Amino acid sequence: MIVPPLKYNNLLKAVKEVRISVIMDNYTDILMTDTAHAKRYRPDNRLNSEHLPVAEHGFSVIVSIIDDGIEENFLFDTGLNHNSYEHNLDVFDIDLTEVSSIILSHGHFDHVGGLKVIADKLKGQQVKIYFHSDALLERKLILPNKEEIMLPTIDNALVYSEKFDITMVTEPTILYDGRLLISGEIPRITEFENGFPFHYIKRGQEWVSDTQIKDDICIIINVSNKGLVILTGCAHSGLINIIKYAVKLTGINKVYAVLGGFHLSGYLFEKIIPETIAELKKFNPSHIIPCHCTGFAAVHAIAGEFPNSFVLPAVGTKFAFN
Repeated sequence: MIVPPLKYNNLLKAVKEVRISVIMDNYTDILMTDTAHAKRYRPDNRLNSEHLPVAEHGFSVIVSIIDDGIEENFLFDTGLNHNSYEHNLDVFDIDLTEVSSIILSHGHFDHVGGLKVIADKLKGQQVKIYFHSDALLERKLILPNKEEIMLPTIDNALVYSEKFDITMVTEPTILYDGRLLISGEIPRITEFENGFPFHYIKRGQEWVSDTQIKDDICIIINVSNKGLVILTGCAHSGLINIIKYAVKLTGINKVYAVLGGFHLSGYLFEKIIPETIAELKKFNPSHIIPCHCTGFAAVHAIAGEFPNSFVLPAVGTKFAFN
């Protein structure tokens, strides 16, 4: 699929390698086998709970960009529960002082819960944090039966503390001397990816419909001679909208890997699995790693349709794309 490039096609540099380690996801399995690009967590003989990772309905990865002697490390999302997130950071022996920035895919509670843990572990160090301005606003769901469910929100006082150096991102943004592209707001162009109809956000003093969840953003990296690595949080924008926009922004038509939550779980979204897969085939990614909110039905369908590209993720898995 050829999409006309925008102005970022000459700005996003190709890098030698991208490493992605799953800190938190919905699934853990210490018996999984390694693949060519996925190394599974091994507790060896340390089989007590202190050394075993936990899973939850949350998402977080640590990403390393390797290029010509340069290594840049950043967090993409921070999980759901601060206790389980801290536990996994300790199990995987992750040194947060080596993390130069945090990028939040959006403001939902299952992606921001570890921020306090990070702040506590920084020990006086300040870290850059990037997110859409809507990520800080209050959210709720109004179900068809009129039941209202308030969603936990980011602690604004924590985010605005001296621990974090904030940058609001609504437009495409280049980081790390051209080696990383944050998408900014993602255009909705497909006919079938229509967002979350029960979702509301508070703007000022008014609750308004936020079907599209505008703060949903993705990460785009270009691996030399291989193509794009695209990271999604929940893909509220729609997985196909995200991929199309990444290709359009960069002018790079080859999708090397797509990893993250695809939000195809539940009755509202399972019905668009066939259309999503049909469109995904047009891009034919070399590696498809459905995480978090993708859902069993979609994971099963993707595994069946892309037997050579599909990789099942798990907490603690380390992916290397080069």
